[in-house]
Amino acid sequence: MPELDGRKIKVDGTGRTSLDGVWAGGDCASGGDDLTVTAVAEGRDAAMDMHGVLVG
Repeated sequence: MPELDGRKIKVDGTGRTSLDGVWAGGDCASGGDDLTVTAVAEGRDAAMDMHGVLVG
């Protein structure tokens, strides 16, 4: 189970959770009035970080 921040999954600036190799974003990690825009941006940031992890 990843570390929680209240009722949300705790993530760093790139969406990494406390579990190795697991990222999160969107309404499970954040929330607000601009949820769709935020979720898309968080997905982009997580994908860029995942790419860096996978290819070095």
